[in-house]
Amino acid sequence: MGRWLQVMVLAAVAATAGCRRSDAHLAAAERAKIRERIEKSYALVPYRGFKILLRARGSEKAPKEILDLLAAFEKTREPPVDLKQSAEVYLRLAIGVHEARSAINAHDEDTFPLLWQGYVGAPPAPWYDNPIEHLLTAFALQVIEQADRSGRAPLPDLAFYELSRAEAQPGWPWAPRAASRLERGLLFCGAEYHYAAEEELDEFLVEASRIQPADLAELSAITSRTGPQSVEILNAIGHFARAWNRMGLGRDKAAEEDIEAALTALDRIGIDNEATQWGWAFIHYRRGRYPEAGQALAKLARSPHLDEATRKEIQSSADQLLSSGGSGGKHIALFSRARAGALIGRALVARAGGLEHILATLLGPERGKKAYQPIAWLDRLQANAATVDAAALKEGARDVADRSKEAGKKGLDFLKSKVDELKK
Repeated sequence: MGRWLQVMVLAAVAATAGCRRSDAHLAAAERAKIRERIEKSYALVPYRGFKILLRARGSEKAPKEILDLLAAFEKTREPPVDLKQSAEVYLRLAIGVHEARSAINAHDEDTFPLLWQGYVGAPPAPWYDNPIEHLLTAFALQVIEQADRSGRAPLPDLAFYELSRAEAQPGWPWAPRAASRLERGLLFCGAEYHYAAEEELDEFLVEASRIQPADLAELSAITSRTGPQSVEILNAIGHFARAWNRMGLGRDKAAEEDIEAALTALDRIGIDNEATQWGWAFIHYRRGRYPEAGQALAKLARSPHLDEATRKEIQSSADQLLSSGGSGGKHIALFSRARAGALIGRALVARAGGLEHILATLLGPERGKKAYQPIAWLDRLQANAATVDAAALKEGARDVADRSKEAGKKGLDFLKSKVDELKK
């Protein structure tokens, strides 16, 4: 009887173990959800149309349906100052995109010239290709999202689409390979796909350890630091990003270890910024050193790269910790993954001077300015289209990809009625 009981217990344990899905299985399931999300995204309909129009300007390959749209598209480059006239310009373009959606869907944007070729000039390197440009566009969208303080809802679907076309290529040098991993990790983490993010961030740290002397020299020129110091910065970025993701997984101990590794790396080279100040506050808080945590937050609250409302929120949390008498007070929202990621990311983008300044640093002043133009235009178009499409969606245009002609007609009729309203 005892032997039968042992067999049953072992069988039960084996069955239970079989039901537990590994991190790799969970990551694969998340990636499948991301692919499905891209396929069904309503926000991508106008975005992909705008991308094709940006890339088709001046191209001999542009079909007539797209050429007909370019006149309306050009008017959005410098829209009228008058709000009603400006709204009409964007509405008319939205109508044109809806009406030409079949032609747009029939064309892949990568059959048209690169954005770089249209706005900057000859590609900067032989390995600069479509996937590289999608990677840079995803990066630009994420920076814009962090810098945007208007309260406009972020559109991660756009970055998901870009990264789905930015698979690392055999001929890529080290920098874009590593950047591809980091971009995916940060985006997946922010969108709550934590298992997929963990895989990407693990690989980023592996890539950081493989950097070659030539790549290190180029990185040093960008960071204005020595080679060893640049490696410390890379490691700190990877550990901070993975820490925020591990907080989302509920793996607080592992997150602490990552934050400590990042702080140690940055401390060795004397970097003190919003990330390190938040990191020390978090570590002190987790270890029960509440006065020290409060002091670190008080220092963070004095950052000139945070808006006034955020500074007040941080100072309030600092005061709470400093007056807690060793109890730590209530839960500090600033130590949540989502709140910390948005706060620190926004502060670091502001410290770097925004997207235009970042591009100027990476590409040089002239190239950076030219590279910024189509991205800023695309963002403005999408911001205006998002407002229009949200209203059209409410009226019944739930699928402009032509799966439901009646719904598409309702949305188109809605847009045209808005133009008529503006004329009154």
